[in-house]
Amino acid sequence: FFNLGIMTLSKSKSYASASSRVMASADTAVPSEDVLSQELVLNDLLDHHQLELHAKEANMYATLRQLEFIENANAIGVFNDSPEVYEKACDEKLRQYRMATDGFREFDLEKFLRDYDLQLDAVVKRIAAGMNANKQYEQDQRQKERDRHKDKGMLGLAVEIGQQIVSLHDAITMADEDTGLPVTDILPEFALFLRNLDRFPSVQSSAELAKIRHWEGIMKEMGSTEGLSTPQMQEITHDIDKMAMEVQRQG
Repeated sequence: FFNLGIMTLSKSKSYASASSRVMASADTAVPSEDVLSQELVLNDLLDHHQLELHAKEANMYATLRQLEFIENANAIGVFNDSPEVYEKACDEKLRQYRMATDGFREFDLEKFLRDYDLQLDAVVKRIAAGMNANKQYEQDQRQKERDRHKDKGMLGLAVEIGQQIVSLHDAITMADEDTGLPVTDILPEFALFLRNLDRFPSVQSSAELAKIRHWEGIMKEMGSTEGLSTPQMQEITHDIDKMAMEVQRQG
């Protein structure tokens, strides 16, 4: 009987010890409230990031398809009697596209089109041009005109510069005073203007040319959605006119 009591007591101690180990293991297996709270916050952040990414992709998809619709309609002559409607719609979608790309860390248009199985050649062409088809046609015509003057020496260069000055004046005049002049609407032509001035030896040391270079630097630092304010448009017009007078005097 005494031995049986010892064995019973020994078993009781073993069961108690095992029970303690199980309880301790259970305590360590259950995360604390702080850990659970951190995991919930992390999951919320990940979910929010995914939702935000999907929203950006959906916005980009819609913008590209809308631009496709506008380009296809223009190609079949829908806007023949109202080209200004096409130009406004296309310019707006191009601006929306540039704003949409700013929402991505790195945006690859070709990859996006592959991922969504999209074949949008007209859209890719329009985005690459950065302008509506009518404006591109006008620039192409001006380029052809420049090419015809290329071999006519300084006289031809002066004529080309004069044409660019007219184009720059038109862009500034047509700008909305409330929203300003988008830098993407003037910088390409302005850069060509400056390159031609750099080919004009007699104006290289002029103060007017230095001002033109200064304006190019200002516009290059602007974002794709920024533009020149009304006071800036007035000032740059004045500097362009002064440059034109200098070219005429030296030519």
